[in-house]
Amino acid sequence: MTNDEQIRTYLRSVQASLQVPRKHRRRVLEEIESHIHDGSAEHMRTGATRSQAVAQVIAELGPPEIVGAAFVEDTAPVARTTGVRRWLPLVLPVAMFTLAVGGIVWSITTGVRQGWTVGTQVVTWLYVRNGVIAALFVYAAAFSIRRADRDRSWRWAAWACTGFVLAYLILDLAFRLRFAVM
Repeated sequence: MTNDEQIRTYLRSVQASLQVPRKHRRRVLEEIESHIHDGSAEHMRTGATRSQAVAQVIAELGPPEIVGAAFVEDTAPVARTTGVRRWLPLVLPVAMFTLAVGGIVWSITTGVRQGWTVGTQVVTWLYVRNGVIAALFVYAAAFSIRRADRDRSWRWAAWACTGFVLAYLILDLAFRLRFAVM
């Protein structure tokens, strides 16, 4: 086994035992590889061959499982929100989506039974628009919730989606009431 193969094998073993986010893995592995190269250069200055120096540095680092576990302790613990509280920001976007789909079904059945008037077509397209907007907010909130375990700011992003849905519903209701009175 060549020196580079020995280093790659060791790094693969360390990578298998790492418990850090994917975006940090490459940086951690580069750091370990750099340490191996620096350490082997130091051992070679004291008279060791390249193979001996690499083997010595890897032995000094220790088993890959222990090295990987050492990086777990370096990551900050993240408070996890679980259960119903975790998914609470999705309630309003999902409710808006459900109402929009119900409105689409209602307006289509009305259009089929009573004929497709211009009013029925406009109302159907309003429900479709609200459904698309709600689907985007549902996706954005769910996306944010899944990432909130690692970074707390994503939790705020999920609640922001709920706030935008609430603001949209209020503005939409105000718009409809304004034109319903005329």
